[in-house]
Amino acid sequence: EPHQIYSIWSRGRVYFVDMFFIVFGLIFLFRKNFRAALFVIAMIIIGGIPGAIGGMPYSARNYFIAAFLPVLTAGGVMYIINYRRKLKYIALLFVFLLYSYQFSSYLFDYYYRYAYQAAESWAKSLKDVSDVILANDKKTIVSGVTFGDVVQYAFYAKLHPGNLQA
Repeated sequence: EPHQIYSIWSRGRVYFVDMFFIVFGLIFLFRKNFRAALFVIAMIIIGGIPGAIGGMPYSARNYFIAAFLPVLTAGGVMYIINYRRKLKYIALLFVFLLYSYQFSSYLFDYYYRYAYQAAESWAKSLKDVSDVILANDKKTIVSGVTFGDVVQYAFYAKLHPGNLQA
């Protein structure tokens, strides 16, 4: 993504562990139904075309792929679980633990790390300046501001929009 507002930069749309399951899912799908496997691969290739020719990278252009990768991931999980019948519950526990770790890592990134690292994407410094101005009883002169900065100050100062537009 070109801007941190749209996503967590350290994360993609697919967990790292999904890559292994996607490979096993392809094996599983080719063994079950060769034509269906070719169809899914073709849809993934076609789904990547808008992102490839669209200029700036926005992951929303590749949403079409998001419908097929979970199918392959689920096929890979099924392949691993059914590979050895005797180890089915151990494999299921292993998959559960892997995804629990990945999900908790995502939650940590989203609620703790992202709030700190991407604060400026959400105009944190403008909020800090607005707080300093509002806490100061004296007149404050600020230079080099844009209209967007003034709008941010008006928001934090809870000014009526009509006063700003006048």
